[in-house]
Amino acid sequence: MTRKALNALDRLVGHRLRQLRELAGLSQMQLGDALGLSGLEVANLEAGLDRIGSCRLHRIARILDVPVAVFFETPDKLTEPQCREQSGPPLGHEEGELVSAFRRITDPEARRALLALVRVAGVQCDRPANSEEV
Repeated sequence: MTRKALNALDRLVGHRLRQLRELAGLSQMQLGDALGLSGLEVANLEAGLDRIGSCRLHRIARILDVPVAVFFETPDKLTEPQCREQSGPPLGHEEGELVSAFRRITDPEARRALLALVRVAGVQCDRPANSEEV
C-alpha cells in the first residue's frame, strides 16, 4: 500500500494541533494516551508527516475543547479559539499560560471574577494616558 502525499493543509492541521495541545498544557504523551497513540505518533501528526483522519480529528477537538474548524483556519485568521471576541495573531507564551490556568479553575464564581478583572485591566490599557475619569 502506498502512502498518500501530504499537502500544505495536512501540515497546517498538524501545526494547529501542536499549538492547541501546548495551549491546553498537554504533552505529546498525554494527548497520545487519550487517543490510544504513542508520543511519537502524535509528533508525526503534529509535524504533518501523518494525515489526521476526520474521526480522530473530531476526537482531538473534543479532548482539547475546541471546534474542529479551528484546525483549518489559515495563518492570517489564527486566533485563540476560546476567545472569539478577539482577533489577531496566535497567542504568545504568556497568553497561552493564562488560558491554560483559567481552564483549570473549577469554581464558576472564581472564573467570573477573574474574567471581570481581566476585562477591567483591558479597558484600562485601552484608555489614553491623559484621559480623565468621569
